[in-house]
Amino acid sequence: AELPASANRVAAENARAAAKRDDAAGAEQMLATSTRAQPNTSWWHFEMAQKLIQLAYDVPREGRSQIIPEIVSRSLYHLTTAESLTSDPRQRASIKAFAGRIQERYLGDHAAAIASFRAAAALSPDHPQAMASAERLQRTADAMAAIARK
Repeated sequence: AELPASANRVAAENARAAAKRDDAAGAEQMLATSTRAQPNTSWWHFEMAQKLIQLAYDVPREGRSQIIPEIVSRSLYHLTTAESLTSDPRQRASIKAFAGRIQERYLGDHAAAIASFRAAAALSPDHPQAMASAERLQRTADAMAAIARK
């Protein structure tokens, strides 16, 4: 059943308040109250990963950034769990592509991001942006390596 927008908003506000107290577990629990998917399914874990990354995006704008690594780690945990609970190649590709975006943006781990984007493209060759993202990051890595050699 779809939750009212106000319930989602309250859950997000409560999660931000918990994050401000450096309580990542509490923030995660608040976000779990607003999920649409059946708990402990692949879709639920994917939704939790998305909600946590939205929180990681919102929190620094409020002056708190030290909790971001823990929030990102929790998001990646949910993605790993989501992937283990599905055999659907399209869903697995979406999970891998999302992990690639997190690895690139929040961890700065371009090698892991490239691997995730390539895995997404292999699982679903028509996945939007998966291979393009892998190629973009590979070009950047190659250019940085060429500069380092000079």
